[in-house]
Amino acid sequence: MISVSVNTRVPSFSKSFQDGGCRIGEDKVLHPLAYLVHTHSHGQMVTAWRVRRQSGVDNWTLIGKRSPQLDQSFYPVENPDAVLKLNDTIALRCVMLNLSNRNVNQGLASYNEMCDLYMMYWVQGNYTQLLQRESACYSSGPPASLTSLGFNNIPV
Repeated sequence: MISVSVNTRVPSFSKSFQDGGCRIGEDKVLHPLAYLVHTHSHGQMVTAWRVRRQSGVDNWTLIGKRSPQLDQSFYPVENPDAVLKLNDTIALRCVMLNLSNRNVNQGLASYNEMCDLYMMYWVQGNYTQLLQRESACYSSGPPASLTSLGFNNIPV
């Protein structure tokens, strides 16, 4: 399983994007199988993509898009034929809506917020083909954006 987390900071009276990403740093072929998204009450939508850079242009393939306010469960990926390889990136965007008069920061309590993706994957062969190093990554969150993280050709 791979997890991607963004350190959330949701300003008061705002709609904001909490963006992050993780690069695959091992020479493995991962076949995404299912994903789960998680936020607390401010999360409106969580979208995850596989990003593969070719000749300087990012090609985006949807892994999954789901409201975190729906049932918390693993759901099949949108494109089961898309694989993750060395130097591909998992990009994550959580859309947050904060209608309160206080800023909301990262935290485990229900009055805090989170932006997380958990993705199950399979590999051909035995366990040596699984990721052997880190399978979790953390992004700093705002003011970082998909653009400032170095992505281009970002889907609307």
